[in-house]
Amino acid sequence: MKNIIELAKGNPLVVAAIAIALLSIAALFFFVKPMGNDFVAEMDKRKTDVNKIKSLMSSQLNVPSEKPDEPPKSITVVINQATNEALTKVYNEMRMQSVTLFGTAAAINKEHHAPMLENLFPENNDPAIPFQAKDEFLRQIRAMFSKPSVADKNAPRLNASGTLSVEEIDANLLKVTNKFLAGFFPRKTETELTDEDKKTLAKLRAKAVFEQIRDHAERISIYASMDDKLDDFPFHIGAWARAGTRPSMADIWEGQMSLWIQQDIVRAIALANKPVREEGSLHQRDQVLTAPIKHLLKIHIFDEYVGFDGSGGQGRVGQVANNQTQGPGMEFFRPDTTRVIIEEMKSYNADQRLPEMFNVSMTGRVTNPLYDVRHAQVEVIAEYRQLPALFDAIGKVNLMTVLETHIEEIDEYDALAVGYMYGANDCVRVRLLVETIWLREWTGPLMPPSIKDKLGIVAKPVDPAAPGTPAPLRP
Repeated sequence: MKNIIELAKGNPLVVAAIAIALLSIAALFFFVKPMGNDFVAEMDKRKTDVNKIKSLMSSQLNVPSEKPDEPPKSITVVINQATNEALTKVYNEMRMQSVTLFGTAAAINKEHHAPMLENLFPENNDPAIPFQAKDEFLRQIRAMFSKPSVADKNAPRLNASGTLSVEEIDANLLKVTNKFLAGFFPRKTETELTDEDKKTLAKLRAKAVFEQIRDHAERISIYASMDDKLDDFPFHIGAWARAGTRPSMADIWEGQMSLWIQQDIVRAIALANKPVREEGSLHQRDQVLTAPIKHLLKIHIFDEYVGFDGSGGQGRVGQVANNQTQGPGMEFFRPDTTRVIIEEMKSYNADQRLPEMFNVSMTGRVTNPLYDVRHAQVEVIAEYRQLPALFDAIGKVNLMTVLETHIEEIDEYDALAVGYMYGANDCVRVRLLVETIWLREWTGPLMPPSIKDKLGIVAKPVDPAAPGTPAPLRP
């Protein structure tokens, strides 16, 4: 210790240097340690941010598929402001396209489908209106037989007629007979004719009837029975329109729906029979002899809302006359199951993909919050080679789809014997099941309260944050 003191006295500068070093170390420990802790914390924070950035650079997102019928697909993207803006733009464009597409579909669906009478739906307290509706329904049904006019080119018109009447044929035969008898001098009676003269007259009469039937076929576009009191009347007329009592608004609505569906089918037939240009010339398809559709036999409208209270005409084509009450899929509509389906449908809205029920309909489409599905059976005589023209025409008119097709051979000579001349090519009897779609965007406000109650429809409130967005009625 004495030596250390003497060393310090003899070397004051060394002692001072040591003291300064010790004080520096103490000061460094005192001041730098907190800074080191802050540094470590900063590094930890930066590490967390880096990990977050890395996670954002490999985020999994579910985006809509390019194909509408496929489920969303998962992709890896970098989440940043530019990505957010790009995705927002894409979704906004998709939304606007959806609104535009829905509006276009609704406009197509509504076009040419005005109520029978102004202010008829949804309710009318005038006791005379229901009777006027019956008269107007029958008038519009009968009007579909007439020839198209330039003044109303969008009206459903067939230019149809039945066969020639017995009176018309007899009058023509009498004219031919009198002309033949007048060729003799002196004039003979039929009883005075020789056997050879009788054979000649028979040939002239047969030729005259043939030409008379042919001329009639060239003046019309399609055959159809026009007497609504006969069983072969082609259009569907509900009992409500024939009864002498006042129909309910529910009956009138069903009549209105059946009228709209039948008018669409007539438009499709008229479109199929419309003249077309082939290689610069006008191919006369607007007469029975060359038209694809020769004879409208029957249209039947099934009164079920498909998927709601029945399966429509599924599996029942050709069996309507036998009063078959159910087709495939009806076992799906037991009372307990039906309530479950209805309750499930209440949870769907326009922003969700609706379930496809292929056990009820081969298209998977059933009545739902967005639209109603109705079926119709159409029976016609058509030229076999031109059947595609009928299928194409049905597909072009108001969202209709052919679901089933049944084809049977016919004997054209048997048909000619009773006055139907179908032309030179082979013809067949065709029964079609047709699916029709009716968007509630425009039919909902017209529905009588009893129909809305039946379907469980309530008005969906409009979202004020999304102006222009369609607000379908939903159960």
